[in-house]
Amino acid sequence: MSHSEANWTDPKPLSLVKQAALIGLGTLALGLAVLGIFLPGLPTTPFLLLAAGCYVRSSDRLYRWMLTRPWLQPYLRTAFEFKAKRALPLKVKLLALSVAWASYLFTFYSEASLAAQISVAALAVAATVVMTVVIRTEKSS
Repeated sequence: MSHSEANWTDPKPLSLVKQAALIGLGTLALGLAVLGIFLPGLPTTPFLLLAAGCYVRSSDRLYRWMLTRPWLQPYLRTAFEFKAKRALPLKVKLLALSVAWASYLFTFYSEASLAAQISVAALAVAATVVMTVVIRTEKSS
């Protein structure tokens, strides 16, 4: 047995309260991620990563369930690639920005309240800043 294997131990078991809290938070995050698939402006990837992190620590059954849903596969692949590379493909960034700005245009032309227009515009600007300044663009292979 190598030195690193000898020092490795399983994490301490969670108390029932911590396990329930992580399952609840993971389920909430997964629900928000699923909503993000359909609602422009609500991100999917961060919520999937949060759900995966909560489930991997609290419920092997829920973690496996989440990873085996065919309808989540494209989003999970993007989430785990983003986590590993800390970058997104240009196509994903352009799609996200297109949806953000289309949402703003829809809000603007649908006679929504001024508060709604300002809120959606602020979200679109924030998405633009994050996609262009904060998150790197994945180099094509």
